[in-house]
Amino acid sequence: MKPIRLRKELPFVEWPQEIRSRWETAFAKGDNFLDDGGPGAHLQPTSRAALRSACGRFLRYLELEGCELDAATPDKQINPKLLRAYVEYRHASCSDRSIAIELNYLSGLISILRNSATKFPGQPGTMAYGLQTGAG
Repeated sequence: MKPIRLRKELPFVEWPQEIRSRWETAFAKGDNFLDDGGPGAHLQPTSRAALRSACGRFLRYLELEGCELDAATPDKQINPKLLRAYVEYRHASCSDRSIAIELNYLSGLISILRNSATKFPGQPGTMAYGLQTGAG
């Protein structure tokens, strides 16, 4: 009997609901020129795909470890000890350079997930805010 091969990436439909929701908010396009959309709306499809794959691999790792990422505070949960263990896990299938790139994606992803819960038109960092205050 052939061994079952586990996908390295957790499919998007299996991501925790809160993370999927924040992901969709983060990459939503704005409704008009005053609404910049989510903090990742400016990214090209290839960048989004790379971020999604990196996140899927990280979420798969957490699942294998019996952990779940808290979407509200990912930066508090993702600490040096966890990252060292993740790097060790990834070394079995990829190079140091690939791991460095993936860690960079995860860093960006944490920022995008954190900001997707709080950024809305009229808040600092949006075009609407800049027009309202004369900033930007």
